[in-house]
Amino acid sequence: MGRTVLILGGGTGGVVAGHVLAKVLPKTDRVALVDRSAVHLFRAGLPLVVTGRRRPEDISRSLDSLEKLGVQFIQAEVEEFIPENKAVRTDQGFLSYDSLIIALGAEQELSPGPSSVYNPYDLQGAQQLAQELAKFRQGEIVLFISGLPFPGAIAPYEIALLVDAYFRRRGLRRKIRITFVTPESRLLEFASPYYSKKLRGIMEKRGIRILTGRQVHSLAKGSSLVLSDGDLPGDLFIGIPRHRGPSPIRGSIIADPSGWLIVDPTPHTPVHQPARCLCHRRCRGHPLSGRNLHPQGRVLRPLPGGSSRPQPGVELCEQKAPLPLCGRGQRRLHACQLQAGLLCFGRCLCHAA
Repeated sequence: MGRTVLILGGGTGGVVAGHVLAKVLPKTDRVALVDRSAVHLFRAGLPLVVTGRRRPEDISRSLDSLEKLGVQFIQAEVEEFIPENKAVRTDQGFLSYDSLIIALGAEQELSPGPSSVYNPYDLQGAQQLAQELAKFRQGEIVLFISGLPFPGAIAPYEIALLVDAYFRRRGLRRKIRITFVTPESRLLEFASPYYSKKLRGIMEKRGIRILTGRQVHSLAKGSSLVLSDGDLPGDLFIGIPRHRGPSPIRGSIIADPSGWLIVDPTPHTPVHQPARCLCHRRCRGHPLSGRNLHPQGRVLRPLPGGSSRPQPGVELCEQKAPLPLCGRGQRRLHACQLQAGLLCFGRCLCHAA
């Protein structure tokens, strides 16, 4: 009788993990992926939709296509974890497993009203922003991070630079001011000060005004952003949302009080105990984006029988998976890997590490 590996989440991490597991596991094993949407959206491509370099159909695929790879797709909303029974409750019923991969990502929270701010992390918001940018010919563009933590640790800077390049191509950059607002004490707060200084120099050279250490309170009437030290006027506002742990995890026995998965760098924890993981401490507060999790999905394997011993193909602390972070620089992170039949994978893990 084969084992069942259940993957929760059809983002980049979940899809890559399913693809690889279907190749390496015995044919008697079952790999199933669960997601509430029938379509996989490659979110790392959204900034290119914003600037007209990609169409929505270029960055989306039907999850049904996984079936031909040997991965069963189940369209359902995950509602509750029941780890003591090795089961998950969904809006379509209960699903049991032998090994579980959690790749649910995170839920977005944009403080100011979504009707006033364009969210480039959402497909509809990215399309609306693309339409607005196409009509925009002069004025002030304000790109702000609404709070910490936020998804895609380098994405806000990437979007700012893409918007700059977009208007340079159109010959309008001299008529447009771009301001970048962040609550971080410095750019790339999670990285070394060297890279913060390097990025600041790149952005300032492109004429992007930078405001660090600013808390965003709201968007006031009259087109101004209310900050902790005063109002900032603007004509077009791009908001990077905060995020929090996915609702099925929040309040469960595998979550900490803040709603993120409980993670510890030491392994060998039974499934009914708080989850433990081998993960680089530096990723605290900055969950990995899908494109960075891609290499992790290629090295993770479920442990047969919940064994706590390293198995072939299981990435442990001694063997680190290369993880491109930004530009030419690379950082290496430990693969997130849990024992006792529960294998969690995704930005929620690295957030709590």
